[in-house]
Amino acid sequence: MNKKFLSVILFGALMTATTSTFTSCKDYDDDIDNLQEQLDKKATAEDLNSKVSALESEIAAAKSSAEDAAKKAQEALDKATGAGTVTDADLEALKTDLEAKIAKLAALKDVEEQIANLKSELTNAIAGKASQEELKALAEKVAKLQNEALNLIGRQLTSLVFKPDFYYQGIEAMSASTFAYKALTLKVVNADADFSKDAATIATTQSYLTPGLTADYHMNPSTVDINNIAELTFISDDKKYTKAAGAVVKAEVIGKSLAPNQPGVLRVKAKLTDGSIKDIDKDGLVTVLALQAHYKDAKVDTIITSDYAAVKAQEIKDLVLANAKVQPNHADGEGHLYTTAAEAIQNEPQIQVAWNSEGVDVAEYIQTHYTTTTNQDIAWDKNANEGLVEKDGFKYIYELVGYFAGQNETSESAHANWKGAILRPQITKGGKQQAFGAEQSKATIGRMPLIRVILKDTVQNQNVAVGYIKAEITTTPEENEITVIDPFNFTEGYTVNCSQDNLIKKLTWDQVEEQILAKLDISKEEFENTYKLDATDSDAKQFTGASADAVEVAKKIGVVSKTTADTEGHMTEVLQWTIGANDAYELFTEKASINAVVRFVKENSNKTAHYVYVTFNWTPSPRNVTPAGTIANTTKLDYAWFAGGSTEAKSGYDEIHQNVKVPNKGEGADKCTYVNDLLNVFEGNKVTISGVDAVYADFQDNKLTKTFQFVTPRIKDVYGVSKHNKYRLSVSTDGLTLSATKLENNQPTGASQKIAVISNSAVTYQETDYAKDILNYAGRTEMKDGETLCGRVKVVATNECKKDLKLSNYEFDVKFIRPINVTSKDNEGLKDAINDGDKLDFSKVLAFTDWRNNKEQNEFSPEGYNYYTYYGVEKIEVDEANITTNLNGGTLGETLLSSKSNNIEITYTPSTEPIDGTHMGILNYKNNGNEVGNYQIQVPVKVTYKWGVIEVNIVIDRAKASQYGLTTAQVASLVSMANSGSTATEYNVDGTEIDVTIKYPDEDINYVKDLNNLTITTSTGAVIPLTQVATIEMSDSEVTIKRENQHRYVQLTGEIEGMDSSAQQSTVKKILDSYVFPENYSYEFDGTMDMMNDTFQSLAIVFLVAILLIYMIMASQFESFVYPFIIMFSIPLAITGGVTGLFLTGKSITSTSMLGFIMLVGMVVNNAIVLVDYTNQLRGNSGCTCDEALMMAGPSRLKPILMTTLTTIIGMLPMAFALGSGMESQQPMAITIIFGLTVSTLITLLLIPALYSCVNSTKRWLDRKIVSAKIRKRDRKAVN
Repeated sequence: MNKKFLSVILFGALMTATTSTFTSCKDYDDDIDNLQEQLDKKATAEDLNSKVSALESEIAAAKSSAEDAAKKAQEALDKATGAGTVTDADLEALKTDLEAKIAKLAALKDVEEQIANLKSELTNAIAGKASQEELKALAEKVAKLQNEALNLIGRQLTSLVFKPDFYYQGIEAMSASTFAYKALTLKVVNADADFSKDAATIATTQSYLTPGLTADYHMNPSTVDINNIAELTFISDDKKYTKAAGAVVKAEVIGKSLAPNQPGVLRVKAKLTDGSIKDIDKDGLVTVLALQAHYKDAKVDTIITSDYAAVKAQEIKDLVLANAKVQPNHADGEGHLYTTAAEAIQNEPQIQVAWNSEGVDVAEYIQTHYTTTTNQDIAWDKNANEGLVEKDGFKYIYELVGYFAGQNETSESAHANWKGAILRPQITKGGKQQAFGAEQSKATIGRMPLIRVILKDTVQNQNVAVGYIKAEITTTPEENEITVIDPFNFTEGYTVNCSQDNLIKKLTWDQVEEQILAKLDISKEEFENTYKLDATDSDAKQFTGASADAVEVAKKIGVVSKTTADTEGHMTEVLQWTIGANDAYELFTEKASINAVVRFVKENSNKTAHYVYVTFNWTPSPRNVTPAGTIANTTKLDYAWFAGGSTEAKSGYDEIHQNVKVPNKGEGADKCTYVNDLLNVFEGNKVTISGVDAVYADFQDNKLTKTFQFVTPRIKDVYGVSKHNKYRLSVSTDGLTLSATKLENNQPTGASQKIAVISNSAVTYQETDYAKDILNYAGRTEMKDGETLCGRVKVVATNECKKDLKLSNYEFDVKFIRPINVTSKDNEGLKDAINDGDKLDFSKVLAFTDWRNNKEQNEFSPEGYNYYTYYGVEKIEVDEANITTNLNGGTLGETLLSSKSNNIEITYTPSTEPIDGTHMGILNYKNNGNEVGNYQIQVPVKVTYKWGVIEVNIVIDRAKASQYGLTTAQVASLVSMANSGSTATEYNVDGTEIDVTIKYPDEDINYVKDLNNLTITTSTGAVIPLTQVATIEMSDSEVTIKRENQHRYVQLTGEIEGMDSSAQQSTVKKILDSYVFPENYSYEFDGTMDMMNDTFQSLAIVFLVAILLIYMIMASQFESFVYPFIIMFSIPLAITGGVTGLFLTGKSITSTSMLGFIMLVGMVVNNAIVLVDYTNQLRGNSGCTCDEALMMAGPSRLKPILMTTLTTIIGMLPMAFALGSGMESQQPMAITIIFGLTVSTLITLLLIPALYSCVNSTKRWLDRKIVSAKIRKRDRKAVN
């Protein structure tokens, strides 16, 4: 009882609470709906107000244009009326034009009033005072007013957006293609006759079509009338992708049209002229184009510019027709149409069309494949309806090809006809094809029309490719079923980093069940048993979209795979999308979103399939993919930086100056190196990157490696000394080498030479000829563009995963300062009418300074230092033949002194001592004629030092200086003070003497012309320009002047192929003997032949001396003159062998081969000495006869003789084969020794014993004769 009562009480309380709760929820929902309605109203009203405001601006601009147009029309009418010569028809046309413009202006004013009224109504609506019905009415008014305004002002083009053909290394691109093919000859066919053996005949020669390029652009708005586009032009450029050469290609627009089947798409055709299309892989550049549309009737900005798009040149070949519905297998050409009618007839139909349908669009089944240099069997278009082939001057042609099946007397193809690309089934009449649109009948079911598709070159009117495809007329069309699952969207943020971890986007089991299984309305088991992931080895294929015409993508984004195999029967299989870390880095750097479309496939029994498309979308938020930093000027050492073209440190941060090492006491030219560490101009000897957002952890300064690279200099064409040579600078692909190539007729010629090289952070200036020539073009104060050599360097900041950080303030100029400068000192000049002539010591003429601005340091005179040795000053030359004068109306720098007087002789005597501050040579002046008074001469001086050649002209005007009471010393002093400064006094500070130097500011004397603007005070106190008494200028001269015994000479070097040195000299001598030389000119031979003659004479003497010495030594040891003679007999045999060896190997007798002969003299006698000495021992010690001794000595000494000879020969073999660098010159010597030893050894073993025996027999015979003579003499004495 109590329990029931308690239950009733509790239930009542529960119901009361529930009722009150429901009431409260309803009130809350009403409040929410009310608030939402207000918000919707406000949003709608504000949107309408925004549209009206935009329309108001357009009408105002149009009204202003209309007022101007009406004014001009009125002026034209007034002028025509006043002229009195205008026809009535022309006058009427002007009136009509004016009336039309006035009417348009009135209409615009009317629209303007309507806009004002509308804005008033919308103000109330925004305040929330309008109902939904009133808002709807306002929206209709706005729409009506917009249409009325657009009809008045036209639909003006506002923007152009490029529609890419493809992506070129991630860049939107269009192609400029050359098509190569062999033309096809085809027979005319029809649907009624038998063409079952139809096939093309292929031409033997190749045809080419280069249509230029065709590009598509989306117009905004899409309804723009392209006839209002007055002109279309392209702007082009070459942009760095990562090497630059050649002019920029130009694109000339030759036609415009609307792209077929693509509303709002402008198609532009252009031809390419001038330069070449750049290739990223070859040039490091990409050619880009942007379209500019010049639009009519626009008042302010009449030019609309599209975005830039890349242009890719390619050759296209192997064009074939393919079935667009079949996924191609590029390896074996699967999906290509049959190329003969017979093949297509024998195989299954590829198109089905219902008998009672309005037809099938065959163009949806047709596409073209081609091959490029990098890719094979590429699909050109999605299908023929896309209209891509037409862009390049091609078109598709569709024809029905008649053939008979079995015993049928009516052609299979007669049961259909064409309209465009639509193939429509229909009944025949009288067994013949009827016109398109004829009656349809079930009798056509099972018929299989044959279609011939032709790809035609419309420019050259040639057939390019042909394909045959068979269709089947069926009862009802059999189509694949498509189910599209709502996309799975992922929004997790992404920040570029160096992580190598894959990024995984995984579906959950509930997403699979609720979004895939639920939409298919099937169980998990049925789905997993009947639907299979369209994949290869668990890697799902990815498609271009979720539609019936989707095809497999060429490049997948990540890998989509199953995560769980259903091993237990109740686990739901899910999908996961795995994107590699590097792929994500590249993808999100270019795109805001990525996606992958995969599908499940269910195969049906009727050969159709059910495709279930699943889409993964990842749009990261936030997407941090643009790390950037800067190199702040505060991290640079200000005293090492200069403003552009300045010589003042701390003047800016545009450039740094490089120089040779500062001299130290006792150092020679080998220590004068030109190496500078770029880090030395940065604080702490390191580059510091700042300003990188903290979100980019892997791009912070401590994670970056900084390197330096050259970039293309701002001034690429530079000069050598005195402009003798012109060069073009270039940078290697890796940015580490700055090189120069000589220019002839402004075109590069010959091989380039290195100028400077970066290694780590050090820049090393090179000691090549070009580098030295360019370095010495300008002095240390000449820093403007085109003067001192200027390279350009950039900082590259790379993180741990080899990704570069985008930088600002990261490029700067590097100027390479000439190590030394030469100017003229104060001097007395040359005096006329002096006995034996005058002499001028060049040490009193030339002033040497180095690269530093500090006068106390840069002059070549500091105590304890020898700058002449350090900088390697080795030679001073005067080009005597090119001394010019103003004598007798001559012009300095042009008129040669020798052309004005034969009596005046100026020569230069070089110093016999090493060049230093007191030894620079003497300039000698002698006038053998009348005194000529005062005049100027310009002396070209050339100074050669370690880093090249410096040229300077010395000019002294003694005559005019004398008129003003000036000496040449005063004139030179002024120039020297302006250029280098002059010490006026000394200032003592705490015992330290400080020079007080007076000089002109560097910026006032940058050029020679600045020196000519100086003034000088005469003895009378007058101030006159320096140009009245002296001239200082630079001019060209020869690079090198050569002398021998104070006579100038020119050296000619050459070689005549196919002749030895003697024949060459003889040939040249005959030519020179026939030439008549000017007076005091002669020639003599030098070089190889002259050296060889001297060498041979010396070696011949040495050879004879060696033989004599060897004979004398052996005679003293053997105590006999006979035995040495036997031994020396082996020498001529060795020489014979050596000469034979040189002949056989094609070598000539040279100084090294002569050395070989001398060595042979000492070597070959060894063997004979061993044999003869041992024979003598046997005869003396053992009492053997001569023959017995020889018979015993030969075998006994054979082994040591052969061993000695072989070791020597083997030791010479590497030299004989010239194994090793520089061994070629020693090869003749080795050949001489090897062949000489070989022949001598063989002969020694045979000839020496025989000769020994003969000599011994002769000796015994002589001994007997002598003994007999003595006996007879004794007997005669005894008888007497």
